[in-house]
Amino acid sequence: ENDNNKDFTNRSSLVPAGVSPGTGVDPDGVSFTNTVQNTGQAPADIVLQPIPPETATDLPDGTTVTVTYDSQQATYTYTETGGFTLTTGTEVTIPQVAANSNENYGVEVNLPDGTALSTDPGVERGYPVPMRAFVDNDDNGEPDPATGGQPAENVTIDRVYVGYLQMVKETRVLQGEST
Repeated sequence: ENDNNKDFTNRSSLVPAGVSPGTGVDPDGVSFTNTVQNTGQAPADIVLQPIPPETATDLPDGTTVTVTYDSQQATYTYTETGGFTLTTGTEVTIPQVAANSNENYGVEVNLPDGTALSTDPGVERGYPVPMRAFVDNDDNGEPDPATGGQPAENVTIDRVYVGYLQMVKETRVLQGEST
């Protein structure tokens, strides 16, 4: 679904020099600062949680995502078959965000050892971690219904690239014409 309720942030993880394509690496964790806005007319609780990417295999098993806001912290572990599971802490909620007010929160993505380079054949992309922020004033764990035409949730896709350059070389030989 393409709409203005999806945001994208791309960052690259440090990869040691001399890493050969196809060998897999243990990339450093990558930190993101995301921003949420309460577009409603009244203060609202905003829940923050990672959700599986559109294609389950776009993120390696064992990826951990840590969400922080003030003193709250929650760490989730990803598997292709189960999505994200809360492994430490409690779900992070930004309490009573004022109408038309913004709040920042942190996300750290740590890809597991053996992660393929983003430039490896068959990968050639970053590793997306969609973060869902939604209003949950009724505390049911799901986004509240949209009000005033404004959706009650937003998705920010924090994408980690492991390495960032790929050179593709192509040679073409043409038969010359003789006169």
